[in-house]
Amino acid sequence: MSFKLLAIRPVKGCSGKFLKNLQINCIYKFYESARFLSDGNVVDSYSKIFTYSVIDEIIFDDTDLLPADFFYDEKISVSAIVGKNGSGKSSLIDLLVASINQLAVFKKKEQKLNTTAVLKSLNGTEKICCDIFYKNGTDNYILTVRNDGVSLKNLITQSDVSMDEFFYTSIINYSIHSNNSNEIGKWIDKLFHKNDSYQIPVVINPKRESSTKNMSGVIDINNENFLLNQRLLSLIITNPDFPISENLKVDKLLFKYKNSKHFTTISVLDSKLSKRYSNELIKKTEVENYLRDDVGIAFSVGRRSDITEYYYGLASVLKKFKREFDIEDINVGDEQYRFDIYIIYKITSISTKYHYFKDVQKVAKAKGKSDYDRITLDFDLFLKKFRDSDSHIVIKLLQVINYLKNYDLLWKNIMVRRRTSIKLLSEQIQHSNISGGSLINKLPPPLFEIKPLTAQNIDILTRISSGEKQLIHSISSILYHLSNLNSVEEKEGIIKYQSVNIILDEIELYFHPEFQRCFLDRLLKGIKQIDTKKITGINILIISHSPFILSDIPKQNVLFLKSEESKSTPVRYHDDNTFAENIHEILSNGFFLEDTQGEFAKNKINDLLDFYFKAVEITQDSPEFENYQSNYRKNKKDYQKLINLVGEDYIRTILKNHIFELDRIFITVNELVSEKKRIIEKLRKEIDLLNNNG
Repeated sequence: MSFKLLAIRPVKGCSGKFLKNLQINCIYKFYESARFLSDGNVVDSYSKIFTYSVIDEIIFDDTDLLPADFFYDEKISVSAIVGKNGSGKSSLIDLLVASINQLAVFKKKEQKLNTTAVLKSLNGTEKICCDIFYKNGTDNYILTVRNDGVSLKNLITQSDVSMDEFFYTSIINYSIHSNNSNEIGKWIDKLFHKNDSYQIPVVINPKRESSTKNMSGVIDINNENFLLNQRLLSLIITNPDFPISENLKVDKLLFKYKNSKHFTTISVLDSKLSKRYSNELIKKTEVENYLRDDVGIAFSVGRRSDITEYYYGLASVLKKFKREFDIEDINVGDEQYRFDIYIIYKITSISTKYHYFKDVQKVAKAKGKSDYDRITLDFDLFLKKFRDSDSHIVIKLLQVINYLKNYDLLWKNIMVRRRTSIKLLSEQIQHSNISGGSLINKLPPPLFEIKPLTAQNIDILTRISSGEKQLIHSISSILYHLSNLNSVEEKEGIIKYQSVNIILDEIELYFHPEFQRCFLDRLLKGIKQIDTKKITGINILIISHSPFILSDIPKQNVLFLKSEESKSTPVRYHDDNTFAENIHEILSNGFFLEDTQGEFAKNKINDLLDFYFKAVEITQDSPEFENYQSNYRKNKKDYQKLINLVGEDYIRTILKNHIFELDRIFITVNELVSEKKRIIEKLRKEIDLLNNNG
C-alpha cells in the first residue's frame, strides 16, 4: 500500500512569518499526477491560482504514474522540491512542521494523543492557516489547520479520522541556519529528538539546543557522534561487510566501559542528608549505602536543590528484576555495580517517560516547599507491561539482561581483551546458541563505548572524512527511526503510525558529487535491509540543490519552484525528464541556472569577447585604431594564456579563431612571419632536446 504526501496549500489568515513568499491558495504539489478537484473542476494549474475552494476529490493521471515498485518497493515513494535559494522550498517545510505541531497540540488537549513530552503552541501572533493533502492506500486525506482549530478528515467521506490514519514525519536537516528557535519560535524546541514512544507525529534531526540555554539552534556534534556510534553498531553487526567508506571496513570492535549514571540520594530519616554520586570509585565501594529501600534515589543532572522527586524501594525492585530474569547469580566482578545502577536507572526512566508505563508509579506528593515527591514502583505491573512489550522502549534493558545471561558463554572472554572480531561477533550473535530473541536485543548494552577498528587498528570514526561521516549519520538516522517506528506496538492509548514521511532537507551538505550520485540508491537499499513489515507506506521528500540527486527522480515527482515578482511559483520542467538526464540540462532547466560556467570564468572570457567585437568594427583610418592595436599587442600573450586554460574544446576553438582574426587586423605581415619563425625555432630546440635525452 502506498503513502504519498501530495501537496501543501497555504490559505488566507496564515502569518507572514510562515507564509514568507508562498502564495495564498496556491496548491504546491509534490506529485504531478495528482489533480485537485472542486465540484468536478480542476483547481490546480501552473498558469493561475484559483480562489479558495474546498477540495472534494483528488484523481491521478495514469500517464504520469510510475511503476508501483519503481523505487525497489511498492510501499516507497520518492519526490523532491528544487529551486534557487529564496524560491520557497524551506518555507513549505516550515509550514508543514508548524501545522503538524498544531495538530499534536490540539489532539493532546482532546486527550487523543498521550505523550509525556511537552508541546508548545504557537503564540498569539503566529497564525497557521494551511491545508495538507496526503494519500494513504486508496484513500485521500486532508489536515486542515486554522486559527480556531484543527481537523483531520477523509477527503471523500468528510468524516473525521483518528491519528492512526495520519503519518509520522522524520526530518533531517544539518544546515547551521535552520530550525533556530530564536528565529522560528520556541515551539520548535519541543520537536527535536525525544522519548515519547513516537507519539508526537514529527521529529527533527539532529537535535539542537533550546533557547532556554541561550544556544538556540546549536548542534552538539559530540552527542551526534555518540548516536552515530550506536546506530552504526547495529548496522555492522547485522552486516559485517557494511562499507564505512570506499577504503575502510570494520574488522574489530574495541570495548570500553562508560561512566555509569550519576545520581543523588537522600535519607528517609533526614531530608538534609543527601549525597551526590558522580565518582566511579565511590559508586563501586559504597553500593550498600545507596542500594537500600530506605534511601531515595534521583537520576538528575541538575542541582540537588532543584530535585523534586526521589524513588524509594529500588533495592527490592532490582532484586526482583534480577530474580525474574535469572540473572541474580551472575556476577561480572568489579563492574557489577555498573549493571545494577543501569537497571534501576532504566526502570525509573521508562516509568517516567512513557505513557504506557505511567501507572506503574505510586506517588506520595510533597507536602511543603522544602519537601519532595516520594515515588515507589508497582513492580508486578511494571513486569507485566515489560514482558508484554517488544518495542524500542525496552530494548536497552533487554540488552542488559541478555548480556548477563550470555556473559559466561560469550562476553566474558571478549571483556578480557576488550576487543573482538566483528565477523566472529556477528556470527556468534546471529547464528550460535546465544539467547535473547531478535538481533537488536542481543547487541552489547549501552554501558559500553564501542569503537569500530580496521584490521590495522585504526579508529574508523576518527579517520573518515566529514563527508563520509555525514553520509553514515544521515542514513543510519533514517534507518534507526524506521526500525523504531516499526517496533511501536498497537496498544490502547498508543498511536501506531503505519505511514512514515521522511524529509531530507539539503541532504547533500558535505557530500562529494559521487556521494550525491549514489545517495538515494544507497538509502533505498538500506531500507530494504531492515524490518519494516509493520510500516505500510514510506514517502521520501528531498529538498536539494544537487543535480546528481535529482537525476534519480522523474520530473513527475518533482516540484520546481521559481521566485517570480518575489512570489514562490511552481513551474513546469521544460526538457524531456530529469530521470537519467544530462547534468548540464538539469542545472539549466531544473535548477534554473542562467549559465553552467562559473561567473568569474565567464567574465574573463567576456572581457576578451568584448574587445574582439569592438576591434573588428574599427577600420585602419579610424582615430581609435592605434589605441586598439597597442592594447592588443600588449595583451595578446595574456589572451593566449586565457584561451589555453579554457576546458571546453568548442569554446577554446572559437576563441583561437578570434585571435587569428585579431592578428590579421592588428599585426603586420612581417610581424606574423617573425612570430612564426620564433615558434618554429622554439619547437626545433624542443625536438633536439628530446632527441638528446632519448
